[in-house]
Amino acid sequence: MSEMMLVQVPQPDRNVLMGTALKVLRQSEGMVIDAPEVYAMAADDLKSIKGRVKEIATLSKSLRDPFNAALDNLTRIFKEPMDAYTQAEGNIKAAMLTYSQEVERKRQADLIKVRAEADKKARKEREKMEAQAAKAAEKGNEEKAEALLQTAAAVVAEPVVVQAPAAPQVAGISTRTVLKWELTDKAALIQYVASHPEYLHLLEVDSKSMNNIVKALGDQCPVEGIRVYKEQVMASRSA
Repeated sequence: MSEMMLVQVPQPDRNVLMGTALKVLRQSEGMVIDAPEVYAMAADDLKSIKGRVKEIATLSKSLRDPFNAALDNLTRIFKEPMDAYTQAEGNIKAAMLTYSQEVERKRQADLIKVRAEADKKARKEREKMEAQAAKAAEKGNEEKAEALLQTAAAVVAEPVVVQAPAAPQVAGISTRTVLKWELTDKAALIQYVASHPEYLHLLEVDSKSMNNIVKALGDQCPVEGIRVYKEQVMASRSA
């Protein structure tokens, strides 16, 4: 029998939360700082806002944590059997694909064998006619010799068909060939893109690594194509 998961948390009063927030928002709109005292008051307001945001974030987390825990548990319960089914599907597909490939390999091997036999038969027939043409030429019958050579030149192997067993056709199951790729030479890719800018989107800048380089080297960053600039930001801490 399935067990019930019941999660109950108190619902915060939206009007109370939004009332204070909207009041602060309206006070901040169109703010003009024209004196040191006003600047200091703005700094106090900023600290107060940071503190309030922290309080709301903490409250939000405390209310969401039970739901997230229940959701994680529910996800885990379903994930385990789904992973097992997915793995089983992969195992069966791999076995079926191996069988299909082996059937095709045997068919190709039989085709090569039958084609070789047909080529051998045609070659012997040509050699036989060419020998007959040589004898006719020795006897002075040039017309017959020429006719035999022409006939010999026209002898080719007959088309071959291999009646080999194929993998069973099952409704809803099919095999297809897909194209995939792998990076084998990053430097070669970069050189190619440099010569073909229409493929520039293939090269994505690693923002995290670039940030580390800029922090370490500052204005002396040697990477071409990158502009290092300065921008002032305001930092604040809660009261």
